[in-house]
Amino acid sequence: MKTNQIKNFKLFKPIIASSLAFLLSSSLYGQNVNKSCSSSMSCTDIKDHIFFKFKSANTPENSNIDFVGYTVTFGKSINSATLKDSYFQSKSFNFPNKIMTVVLNSGKTFNLEASEAIFNGNLTVYNEDINSQTTFTGKFSHGMQGNIIIGFSDDIKSSYSVNSTLTFNGNKDNAIQGNIVVNSGSNIIIFDTSSMQKEPSSKSTDSNRIDGEIKVNGGSNAIIFGKTEGMASQSKPTNAITGAIIANGGTNKISMYGDNTIAGTITAGPNGNQGINYLYFSGEKTTIGNNEITDETKTITTSIIAYNKDNNNTDKQNFLKLESKTNEINLKDLSALADKQEGSRDKARNIISLDPTNSGTNTLRIVNITSTGGRNYIGKNILTS
Repeated sequence: MKTNQIKNFKLFKPIIASSLAFLLSSSLYGQNVNKSCSSSMSCTDIKDHIFFKFKSANTPENSNIDFVGYTVTFGKSINSATLKDSYFQSKSFNFPNKIMTVVLNSGKTFNLEASEAIFNGNLTVYNEDINSQTTFTGKFSHGMQGNIIIGFSDDIKSSYSVNSTLTFNGNKDNAIQGNIVVNSGSNIIIFDTSSMQKEPSSKSTDSNRIDGEIKVNGGSNAIIFGKTEGMASQSKPTNAITGAIIANGGTNKISMYGDNTIAGTITAGPNGNQGINYLYFSGEKTTIGNNEITDETKTITTSIIAYNKDNNNTDKQNFLKLESKTNEINLKDLSALADKQEGSRDKARNIISLDPTNSGTNTLRIVNITSTGGRNYIGKNILTS
């Protein structure tokens, strides 16, 4: 950084040394910083890529917060930080196609809150310390437009764990318009229906949806479209995932309550590591395959595939339990495949349990069923909840 830039650079002291509610000020990237911007709600909007980092315990303490270029670094005495959109001038996180990266270590916690407007940008969270448990929480009251990456990516070579929980609690509509990738650690995404209308009318619909691909390369990824205690008993939200669901390593666990739709292909595999998808459905109706999203007049394109490409020693499995009143499955392919024929055929499996409530109905349309080196099972009550 040039000398003339440093002269205009001010640091603000932490409110509490171990837990900091911070926000950035009149200018962000290496320019003026006003320590009172969080209280005045006048912090400068984020418009470009930005990193938030914690210093490790063995890093010399120079200041509590440093702003250099596109990076905000917290001192080693700060264990927790909270970033809210309400403190910014526009009352929003609006940096489309740019990335907010949170780098955690040494048991640190980062809390992100987007309560005023949609979060418009990409979010990456990872841990750079193998000897620590780290926590990330995010609350989104108006949805998100951008991709979510938890754990290492091609450019971030860290496989250390992050415990992340992202809650979408909009009053009427919750949407993630982007891809979700989990590479390590434990990630939980909750569509919180308790904030939806308590007295729903027949003319209104509450909606939760993910318009993008869901992929786990390592660790675990849980997504809950749930019925909660604060939700009116007669309320039936619509839930949809329009992109592919892939367990290329690690585990996806997805549960849906309401009028549920899966439009993309569900795949376990093909890489050598264990990959398992658990999907549980309940409520009024569940539709897998072509529907109002993909247009029933078109050729069926959705498939369920368990594929053991590299070896027959690891599990590539899809477990689907459908307990909705009405269940409909439309598939191009139901495939359990293994390139190598030695070993157990039970390593590549698709198991579909059709268990409608209240004497409900099941409808299946499957164009091709293939079990080359694996097994396919379809039945009633063959999976427990």
